[in-house]
Amino acid sequence: MAAWESRVDQLLYEGEEVRRQVGGESVGVVVTSHRVLAFTPEAKGPNFRAVDRPNVTDVGRRTAGETRWLVNGVKWLVIGVFLLAGGALFDFEGFLGDVDVSQGTGRIGLGGILGLFSLMRTVFALMDDAFLLGGAIAAVGGLAALGWYLQTRRTDITIAVAGEDDIHLPKEGLTDDDIEAIAAAVEPP
Repeated sequence: MAAWESRVDQLLYEGEEVRRQVGGESVGVVVTSHRVLAFTPEAKGPNFRAVDRPNVTDVGRRTAGETRWLVNGVKWLVIGVFLLAGGALFDFEGFLGDVDVSQGTGRIGLGGILGLFSLMRTVFALMDDAFLLGGAIAAVGGLAALGWYLQTRRTDITIAVAGEDDIHLPKEGLTDDDIEAIAAAVEPP
């Protein structure tokens, strides 16, 4: 805002007066008798926005992040927990009982059936490990996605505007007192 700090009077209408002016590292807000002027030269979107004061409905903080990372993180974490619990609680190999397949394979007609039974026992034993491994991978992936969501979270100052897009200002450099001063200055006299 340093570039416009000394030139705000050039943006004012005739008869318009500055009521409150606050500025941070990368943001500046000027509340006049008629409008709210927001300067955000380092943020995405326009560098300057002016809104008539009657259209300003609220001023406050808003915390937001990439919600898709939150949704995916929770989903994969839940899947991971269920797979880990399934692998730990259920003994899939035990479903087949204690049948000894090593004896009796020489009997007529039993070799194929006992071979299939042995294969199923091996598959069920691998299912335990697959559930545990899959659950661990899903849980780690879910925790990583939740960590990325927390990394993308940011707190913005939001000036709610009726009938238009809200003005989002980065919080850097603005104190809580500045935010309260802006909110008080936009209230009708």
